[in-house]
Amino acid sequence: MNTPTPTHLPKHRPTQHAHSNRSVGSVMASRESGIALVTSLSILTVVALMVVGAFFTTQIELWNTRNDATFTQANYAAQAGLQKYKSALFQYYRWVEQNYTPGANPVRTACYNRLGSGIDWNRDPSDGADQWSNNQISRTTETVYEADGVTPIGTFDVTIFRDNGNSNLYSVQSVGRSGGARATVRATFLIVNSGILEQAIFTGDGGNNRSINGGATVRGGVYVVGDPNLPEQVLINANGDFSLLNSYDLDASDYNSRDGIVAKNYVNPENHTADNLCTMLRVENGQVAVSGSAVLGQPDNQLLGVYVSDGGRDDIIAKDSFLNTCTANKGVCTDELSHFDISNPPDFPDFDGTPNQHECTLDTWRQCIHASTRDAGLAIRGGSAPSWPSGATLTADFSTLAACTQAFASTEVVLDAQSFDCSYQGLDGNRYGIAYDGSTTPALLEVYGNVTLTGVNLTFARNIEFVARSQGAYGTDNQASLVLEDDGSGLYGNLDINGHFLPKIDPGDQNATSFPNHVLALIAEQNVYQRGEFAFAPIYSGGIFRNVKDNILFGQVVTRQFCTTSAGDQTDCAAGQRSEIVYMNTANNKPEILRQINDKAGDPTFRVLSYELR
Repeated sequence: MNTPTPTHLPKHRPTQHAHSNRSVGSVMASRESGIALVTSLSILTVVALMVVGAFFTTQIELWNTRNDATFTQANYAAQAGLQKYKSALFQYYRWVEQNYTPGANPVRTACYNRLGSGIDWNRDPSDGADQWSNNQISRTTETVYEADGVTPIGTFDVTIFRDNGNSNLYSVQSVGRSGGARATVRATFLIVNSGILEQAIFTGDGGNNRSINGGATVRGGVYVVGDPNLPEQVLINANGDFSLLNSYDLDASDYNSRDGIVAKNYVNPENHTADNLCTMLRVENGQVAVSGSAVLGQPDNQLLGVYVSDGGRDDIIAKDSFLNTCTANKGVCTDELSHFDISNPPDFPDFDGTPNQHECTLDTWRQCIHASTRDAGLAIRGGSAPSWPSGATLTADFSTLAACTQAFASTEVVLDAQSFDCSYQGLDGNRYGIAYDGSTTPALLEVYGNVTLTGVNLTFARNIEFVARSQGAYGTDNQASLVLEDDGSGLYGNLDINGHFLPKIDPGDQNATSFPNHVLALIAEQNVYQRGEFAFAPIYSGGIFRNVKDNILFGQVVTRQFCTTSAGDQTDCAAGQRSEIVYMNTANNKPEILRQINDKAGDPTFRVLSYELR
């Protein structure tokens, strides 16, 4: 039996198998190493990208932070400029209102203040003032430093703008720069003098002022001083056709010819219209009642503010939802309605009260009046012959002087058909005193400097044109004061205006001799009664100012009590009698004695209307 021979594998085969196993392992190891390398490189790439991303993110954040820092510094610089010149503007306004020197009268006096003549930032007249150019004043670039006062953080440039139509509206714009960044801030301010002589009517002293009522029309501000012990007293009873407005227009039919008189013929053409009289209503310690068809402001020309308070709360007694009504024929239209807003308000000025210390440093206004009259004027006591200063050169002949003595021989002086001349030339060459010519139509009243009549009741019995000349330069400065003083009896110091009272217009110099550039202040310690249809004057009445129905006063009135009456010799104040007060600011042309009123011109209101950051 044949047995198959077994097949033997070659001896090297096992070796071949062993070699094959090692090659596969090497390949697998190589692949794993490659994958690890790729993974490592990928991780490194991701890490690198993360690092680069983090770097750029950090840089961007640093750049943003740097930009934020420089913008913040630029903003701080801009704010520094705004705050500096806001304060400087307000401080200069206070200063110039207290320390102004009368000079050239502004062309337009509506809503007037003395910033219009330029701004002297150093308040030093010797170094001049920055003048307005296209209603702008630009300041040179200034640097803002860190607290060490050495390291600069930025600069600012400031420009001050004034409103072309409202001389009490100003804007301050400050552009700050730091490290290439820029920021701009701008604020608009309303600067309004709250003084006595800035109102159409200033009245009060705690008396019964309910006579501002009925059909009275007042164009300009009204300020009423109430009694702190009677905070619920109604001081203004606005009903019927009562109107408090912020404008006037002498071309309107209301002011056209009456008895041959056209109002605008006696007013500087620049002041024939006024769209903004800075009209505000202020009532200190009291209430205002409005009803009927009363109008306080208009929708297209609102009052700048209504401030009524009995000691802390708004107090307008309104019927028919007046506070929610603003129409042309009814309602309260105002930019701001709030409680009384002045912390140091002016008191009603009387002859024995403290004067404006910037104008006269004596103890009482009466003493100031006497001093002003003695230094630059004439004093006459009723029932006595005039006494002229030593060295005076009389300007009239003997017969006229005799008429002067006769005119004041009584305590009841009526200016009618007679004529007299009580004027004289002083040692300084200026003319002083008073003269009257009743032979002309209208009659002519001339007042030079300051004239004080003591113990006299004076009546203007006819239509009168006045000539007012101050002592500043002979015959050139068109303002003067006529004062009626009581003699202590309480019987005198009254003035009756029974005809038109008009400025005498010089055809050769109409602008200078028309109102309000030509002013005779009428100052009566007791009462003033306006029976004439037209009067052009600032009037002070220490008692009651009465205005007859349909009459118009151009100027202003400061009176303890304002009263409208019907025609005739009425003593009662009657509602429904339509009369009118049109405020015309005499600006720098305020007569000397009127300027002595303690009107606290240093206490203006300064209100921020808007603020913008860019």
